[in-house]
Amino acid sequence: MTPGAASKVLSAVAVGPHQRVVAVEVGPENSRTVLILGVTSQQVSCLHVLSPQAVLPVPPEASAADFASEMQRQKAVLPDVRSDAAGVSHGQ
Repeated sequence: MTPGAASKVLSAVAVGPHQRVVAVEVGPENSRTVLILGVTSQQVSCLHVLSPQAVLPVPPEASAADFASEMQRQKAVLPDVRSDAAGVSHGQ
């Protein structure tokens, strides 16, 4: 691993008994990317990728409520796409 390229979990929100939405920061220190992951006991799915230019610093006092409100804001600007268990996307 290159210096400054460690991954960092920014937040994790439970959305079900065995499901979480996790924001993970990855990549070299000067070009960090945030992955929004759907995590279950069976698999990990990448739900969204934020480019380094779109990543804003997160204050340490940020809470799960802040994360939830940011997810709602992002949902408002992204197309409504739902996935079934087989990974097939269906637009509505």
